[in-house]
Amino acid sequence: MFPARSAAAIMRLFVFLFLALATTLRADELAFETYSCAITMPEDEEWQRDIPHAIEGGTTIFNVARPQSREVFAICVLPNVPALDLANAGVPSVALRTLGSFGFQSTPPTLITHNNVPYLQFIAKRADLADGVCIARAALREKTLYLLLMIGRGGAEKADDKQFLRIMNTFHFLDPESAVPPLSANPLFHKYRLGAFTCAAIAGGLGILTATVLLATRRRRHY
Repeated sequence: MFPARSAAAIMRLFVFLFLALATTLRADELAFETYSCAITMPEDEEWQRDIPHAIEGGTTIFNVARPQSREVFAICVLPNVPALDLANAGVPSVALRTLGSFGFQSTPPTLITHNNVPYLQFIAKRADLADGVCIARAALREKTLYLLLMIGRGGAEKADDKQFLRIMNTFHFLDPESAVPPLSANPLFHKYRLGAFTCAAIAGGLGILTATVLLATRRRRHY
């Protein structure tokens, strides 16, 4: 029988491996129904996904990194913006404040349109990333600001680099009438489900093992 410490260590290792597998993303469309938007991840690329986290005035609902190319993409959602359109001075101030919270300083934004969606586009830099750049786009919908961040190596020329902006360019809003395909429509759904069942079975087995070891240890102490 394994000692209690060994069982606990095995459980921690399992949790770490499960999270590592669960947060690796490949090509697929991701719909954020709560926020009425979606993106498509690139084919033949692996990205590591972080958990959503709060920022000043909103939430980073999506955050992925690709270490081999030193690229990061994120979607920040900031509700209750006191503006109805991008022309309002309050919109760039909210975007600049959010960029500043990440340590970026930006040039004045330019108004662009992509896939029929108007954006304020920012080119931002950080003092500690001399060879890095952040291309940010801010879209407004129903007083909610959607700030897209693409961070990587390069300079202002990245604002016109379709390869660099390959994830950002797939961003779109979900129309209320559009039906979001169910998960079962994904060709990898059955593999995901099998993997989930396998992980659940392993977790259950390790849980029983841990409980058994703890009970056995306590009984020995009583004797």
